Amino acid sequence: MNRLTVLRVLAVLVALRACMNLAKPFRPDAVLIFLGESIGGTTMHVLAPLLGLYMIVWAATLWRASAGAFWLGFPYLAFIVVNIGRFPIAVGLPAYASLPMYAVYGLVAIGVPAVALWLVASIRRESR
Repeated sequence: MNRLTVLRVLAVLVALRACMNLAKPFRPDAVLIFLGESIGGTTMHVLAPLLGLYMIVWAATLWRASAGAFWLGFPYLAFIVVNIGRFPIAVGLPAYASLPMYAVYGLVAIGVPAVALWLVASIRRESR
């Protein structure tokens, strides 16, 4: 697999995750983890679709390996790092989640955008 193919697979994963955020307002029990805090109600109904749209735009720029993907990805990666780091402290892990399980989730959640950013940078550098 070449780098562009891997980047496109990651773009699809980001888009699928975005769809989960876009669908949150339609689930009565849904919450959004925003900066490590669990948010529901009206705030979640506004923030979740906005985050989902941001992620869709980022996924589209990843698909094309455009320069915008690099700049849209940094704030998203920072957001994820804060979410992953603050959530167990601010809210606590759910009863069904162990710390090793959360660590694996955190590695994937941070790893996907980090690898995507690295791939965009390397593809863009090579195309100059």
